Amino acid sequence: MSKTNFRPLKINFTEDERKTITEYAKLCGLTVSEMARALLKQYQPKPMPDRAFREAVARLYKLHAAVKSNSEAAAQVEDIILQFEKAALSPERGKPIGDHEPLGG
Repeated sequence: MSKTNFRPLKINFTEDERKTITEYAKLCGLTVSEMARALLKQYQPKPMPDRAFREAVARLYKLHAAVKSNSEAAAQVEDIILQFEKAALSPERGKPIGDHEPLGG
């Protein structure tokens, strides 16, 4: 468990802003607090991948296991998997959410 001492902070949003951050946080699998912390650091989390994405990654890992005896091919497949996951899952910097500009943007 984290030893960080969080303190509550009341923030007033318009109904539209509240709806935007709440819905987007849910899509990303985050709480509103986690989303706010990411946005303060100028990161925009990405929505969690859908089932098709997870199935595609699983198929790529099976391919990786099948070619493991060929170390060069296995390394290439692993590189593709990691690039694919990074592109789909890594938060991006400074992208607007909805009609709202990022901090410092």
